[in-house]
Amino acid sequence: MSDQLNLDNFIPSMNSIDKVYELFNLLGYRIIESKLGSSASIYQLPTKESSLIEKIFAIANYNRRFQILLFKLKEKNNEIIRSVSEKLLREIDYPFIIFTSNFNDYIFTLVEKIREGPGVFKKRLTKLVLDIRNPYHTDKEIINSLKIDKAITDPNQIYQKFKNAFSVEKVTNKFFKEYKEIFERVNQALIYQNPHLKTNLFLIKSFTENFSKKLLGRLMFLYFIQKKGWLNYKDVLQSGDKKFLYNQFQAAKKLGKNYFKDYLEPLFFETLNNPKREKPDHSTRFGGKIPFLNGGLFEPDYDYKSLDKSINLSNEVFDDIFSVFEKYNFTVKEDEPLEKEVAVDPEMLGKVFENLLEENLRKGKGTYYTPREIVHYMCHQSLAYYLSEETGINFNEIKNFLDRSLSNEKETLSFEIKKKADLIYQKLKDIKIVDPACGSGAFLVGMLHEILSARKILASSVSERKSDYEIKKEIIENNLYGVDIDEGAVEIAKLRLWLSLVVDHNLSEIEPLPNLDYKIMVGNSLIENIFINGKTIKLFNHQWFKKKDGEKMKNLFEKDERIGLFEEVHLQNIKPIIDEIKEKKMELFTTYDVNTKNNLRNEINHLENKLIIESLKEEFNNIKTKISSLKNQLDLRSSEEKEELINLEMIKSDIEGFMKDEKKLDEYKSKNLFLWHLRFIEVFDEKEGFDIVIANPPYIQLQKAFDEKKSMGICIRMKVIRLLIERVIFIVFFMKKG
Repeated sequence: MSDQLNLDNFIPSMNSIDKVYELFNLLGYRIIESKLGSSASIYQLPTKESSLIEKIFAIANYNRRFQILLFKLKEKNNEIIRSVSEKLLREIDYPFIIFTSNFNDYIFTLVEKIREGPGVFKKRLTKLVLDIRNPYHTDKEIINSLKIDKAITDPNQIYQKFKNAFSVEKVTNKFFKEYKEIFERVNQALIYQNPHLKTNLFLIKSFTENFSKKLLGRLMFLYFIQKKGWLNYKDVLQSGDKKFLYNQFQAAKKLGKNYFKDYLEPLFFETLNNPKREKPDHSTRFGGKIPFLNGGLFEPDYDYKSLDKSINLSNEVFDDIFSVFEKYNFTVKEDEPLEKEVAVDPEMLGKVFENLLEENLRKGKGTYYTPREIVHYMCHQSLAYYLSEETGINFNEIKNFLDRSLSNEKETLSFEIKKKADLIYQKLKDIKIVDPACGSGAFLVGMLHEILSARKILASSVSERKSDYEIKKEIIENNLYGVDIDEGAVEIAKLRLWLSLVVDHNLSEIEPLPNLDYKIMVGNSLIENIFINGKTIKLFNHQWFKKKDGEKMKNLFEKDERIGLFEEVHLQNIKPIIDEIKEKKMELFTTYDVNTKNNLRNEINHLENKLIIESLKEEFNNIKTKISSLKNQLDLRSSEEKEELINLEMIKSDIEGFMKDEKKLDEYKSKNLFLWHLRFIEVFDEKEGFDIVIANPPYIQLQKAFDEKKSMGICIRMKVIRLLIERVIFIVFFMKKG
C-alpha cells in the first residue's frame, strides 16, 4: 500500500464498511476482526444525536487509548460530528472518527484535547473530507502517510503519526510554494507572449504583477464556486460540474482552441459578469447553467476586445496552473481555530497575497499575516468589551455568552442576557467596525463570524428568523468597513467576504453578490488632509455638523495655522448632497447592471468632489481676501509677511488647480490620502465614528509600555481622541510574546 498507484485504484472502490476495514489493514493497523456494528446506545449519546446514527463500527483499538471508529449516519449532519467528537474525547484519549452517510463521502476526523489554561480544555477537530468518486492528490498523500509498521502498538506513537499526517500547515505551505512558482511563470509568460503591450498596458505601474495575481485569484475563487456545484448545472436539484474549469480546459485543447481567449475571457466578462440574459441569474453558454455573480470581481480591467490591448496566454500556461490547482481540495468554509479541514480554504487567499510580497515591500506596507487563532481572539475580545460597555452587563458574563457559540452546550441564557437580549441584539445590528489596514480581510471575516454567532445565539430570544446568508449580508452591508493602501489587498478582502456569503447559499437560492466598492476601499488611512507649503488643508471636515447657533467648532489638537474648510459652510446647502451620496451607495450595493454600476460610481464620486470643491471655494475666497489685504499694505510689511504672501499665492494656485480639474483631484485623493469622514460619511453622520477599530500593525515597540501584559494577545480598551475616530472606541493591539 506504499505507492500512490494502489490508492488510485483502491479509493474509488471504497464503497462499503468492508473496504474501510481493508484500507486500515493494508495501512498496517491491527483491525478488529469482528465487523459487527453497534448501536448508538453504547456511548450513551443524547436522544437527538442517537436518532441520527445508524451503526457504529470499531475498526482498531490500541489499549483503549487510541481508537479508530466509523459512525454510519442516517444523513450528513455537522452538529452530530461535533457532539459525538466531544463525547468520545471524554472517554478515549485519542479518538479518530470516520463519519459517512453513504460510503461514498467520508469525513475523517482527528479529535484532540487542547489545553487552554489550568484545568481548562477544549476539543480540536481536524477533518479530511474524502469523495471516493473524486479523490484529490493531497487526499491520497495524507492517507498514504498514515501507513505504519504492524509491530507498532504504542497509542502515543500512533496518535503522533495521525497528527503529522493531518497537518493543515503542511498542506498550506506546500500549496503556497507551488502557487508562488506558477505566479512567477504566469508573469513571465505574460511579458514574453505580449510584446505589443509594451507601449500601453505594460506602462501602467505593476500591471503584469497585478494581472497575474488577479487571474490566479479569479481562478481560485471559481475553484471554490465550482466546489459548491454552481458551474454548469442542469437544474437546482442536480449539482454542477465540480471540475468545470479543468474539464473546459481539456475540451479547449481537444478542439485546438486557446483556453484563455476562447473560454476564460467569455466566462469572466460575458457570463459571470453579464446580467443581461433570458434569466438574469443564469447563462447556458457552456452547456449548463452558470450564475451571474456580480460584485465587481469579473468586471473587465482591460479592453479585451481591442487588438492593440488584447492579452494572449498560451495553453501551456494553464497546464502549469492546473497541475497545481487540481492536486488540492478546495473548501469554501473558513475554519474556526478549533475546527479545521485539511484543504485550501479562503484564508489561503490572504496568505498567498501577503506572502507574495517581497520582504522589504511587505515591511514597507505593514503587511503581515496574522494566524487565525490570534484573529479569533482579538475579534472575540473586542466584541465582548464593546457589548459590555454598551449594555452595562459584566464583561465576564458577556464573554460567557459569546463563548457559547464555540461549544455544543445547550444551556439556557443567563437571566441578565435574557433581560437585555433586545438591547444586545440592537447593538449587534448597529455596530460599526473598521480595519484601517485591512490587508486581505482577516479581521473583517473574523468580526463577521463573531457577530453572526452572537446573533444566532439570540435568535430565539428576539424572534429572528433569518438564514445565515441573510444575516451575513446584513452584517457586510451595515457593520463592516475596511481600508488598505494596496489595491490587491482590497480585492482579496472582497473575495473573502463574498466567499463567506457563498458558503451559506444553496444552489436554488443563488443571487448576485453585493458590490463592496464603498465598504472596502483603497487609500492611505493615515492621511486625511492636503499639505501645501506648511499648511494643512482639510478637504472634508465632519465637525460642521455639530455647529449650533453659529458656534465655531475647533478640532482638538488643531493649531491656529490649520485651515478649517467647512467652518463657514451652511448645513442647508450641504445636507442634501450628503443624503444623496448615502442613497446612491445603498443603491450601488445591490445594483447588477454594469453600466448602471459605473454610472452610480461616477455620480457618487462627482458628489464627493462637489463637497470638496465647495469647501475649497470657501478657502479660496478667504485666501484671496488675505492676499489682497497683504498687497494693499505691502510696503509696511516685514520680510516674514512678504514670505507669507508668496506662500499664500502658491496655496491659492494649488487650490485653484484642484477646483478646475476633477481628474487631478481624483488622482490625488485616491493615492495620497483617505477622506474618512467623506468616504464613510454614513457612519460619521449616524454615530460620529466607529465603535470598534481593529487592526494588526506590528506594535512591537509598545511592549515596554505594557510590561505587565506579557500574553500572546492584549486587548486594551482606551479612549482615542481624534486619532481616526471621534468617540470612545476599542482598539485591539496584537503583541508578540514579550
